Amino acid sequence: MSSNTSFRGKTVIITGASRGIGKSIGLRLAKDGANIVIAAKTATPHPKLPGTIYTAAEEMEKVDRRERGEERRDELQAGGKALATKLCLPHLRASASRGRNPHILNISPPLAMEPQYFAGHVAYTMAK
Repeated sequence: MSSNTSFRGKTVIITGASRGIGKSIGLRLAKDGANIVIAAKTATPHPKLPGTIYTAAEEMEKVDRRERGEERRDELQAGGKALATKLCLPHLRASASRGRNPHILNISPPLAMEPQYFAGHVAYTMAK
């Protein structure tokens, strides 16, 4: 993170945090002193992809964090970002009214519009 940006003591909600970039961001922000809340639909291990919400939470707790993510079992894909934003918006507005600078950051693949990123899972990739 930038040396002029501090996440110490701030609460960060990360969806899709059981693996990949969501998990990496959570680990880094936990190291920087943020309170991490995670959400993910991966409760059981995938045969080819490591990590579940439980293993991610465990790793983040090892970074001395107290917040533990809770799994949401229904599909969060396309509507998840909108729902998370809707639920967080009143808190973000209240934070802004106290002179803070709250943000929502959405990150989604693919990095390039190449066919191999869409093959076999177009709906899933587009919903991210």
